[in-house]
Amino acid sequence: MTEDVLLRVRGATVAFGGVVAVNDVSLDVRPGEIVGLVGPNGAGKSTLFGAVAGAVPLKSGSIEFRGEDVTRRRAMQMSRRGVARTFQKVRLFSSLSAEDNVLVAARAHDRATARARRTAHEALDRAGFTADRRIAVGSLPLADRKRIEIARGLAAQPALLLLDEMMNGLTAEETDALTAAIRTLPDEGVTVVLVEHVLQVVRSLCDRLVVLHHGRLIADGDPAEVLARDDVAEAWLGRAEGSGTR
Repeated sequence: MTEDVLLRVRGATVAFGGVVAVNDVSLDVRPGEIVGLVGPNGAGKSTLFGAVAGAVPLKSGSIEFRGEDVTRRRAMQMSRRGVARTFQKVRLFSSLSAEDNVLVAARAHDRATARARRTAHEALDRAGFTADRRIAVGSLPLADRKRIEIARGLAAQPALLLLDEMMNGLTAEETDALTAAIRTLPDEGVTVVLVEHVLQVVRSLCDRLVVLHHGRLIADGDPAEVLARDDVAEAWLGRAEGSGTR
């Protein structure tokens, strides 16, 4: 593996029973990139995220991270190696404060309470969270809860952050603000791969687009060039205008 590749996926295939969710997918992610992983509902995007994060086993193929074969590593092992992820449905402890939610994630990587608390505060800052950190998150609006979810990922001090549909349910103004926060992460040493269906975000934020359709990779390249392709328009953009994607 060359030094300019952070994540290398080769021939990744994931099957659930007789259903092939990810089919022979290969891609590279380089340090400092923001890569958009897009495609229609059921394309296999979140499944591929799960495989990279160690939560979903491959049927065949391989995954390398920082030059190490991590194909059979589990989620906690991948987290310790520098891979963090968020989820489509925000997974927070609703009765805990924003600070304590992020502190739980920070302490999973650093048992020293004072140091973990500093990490939690820094992660909330990096995610652009400006609300009262002592309020139970169950009473906070969705945009704030999304930022807490990102902060939980950042508290693990990852080299690679996988963001799964962070803009879903947000207003245009909230989307712009969250996009601005994500844009700063590569400058802080965090490479980002994001699943997203908001076309404006994909165009403005991503350095590169990877398109999945029926579990297969059908395009990988510059966003403008990828979005201009007829097969991408047919597979994703035409459906996105009517019903959104996943």
